[in-house]
Amino acid sequence: MRIIRACVVLLFAGVAAGANAQGAGEGVVKLPDQIEWKAPAVSPGPSTAVLYGDPSKVGVFVSRLKIPAGFKIMPHTHPDEWRTVVVLSGTIYFGLGDKWDDTKLQPRPTQGYRI
Repeated sequence: MRIIRACVVLLFAGVAAGANAQGAGEGVVKLPDQIEWKAPAVSPGPSTAVLYGDPSKVGVFVSRLKIPAGFKIMPHTHPDEWRTVVVLSGTIYFGLGDKWDDTKLQPRPTQGYRI
């Protein structure tokens, strides 16, 4: 358990250092009523909100997704090196691979995360 806690602390320290190195200046605070949600590209589909940074550019960014129950995000790749997922409510089923395979999905419940 100590190793997991240490890894989480190092992760957040690394993200904070990266954001600071990019000249973030003051911290970013957004209250729930200040979050600007974008409508899904397909319906039903995930709504998105960018909280910090620009996902289309190299560098640190933070975004949120609201994914409808039962919606499947098909296998895909990202051009950057890593993504961190934190589940705020519900359960997300996560798997790796280039083809959809229900047998490889692992549940990530509320308060779970994936690095």
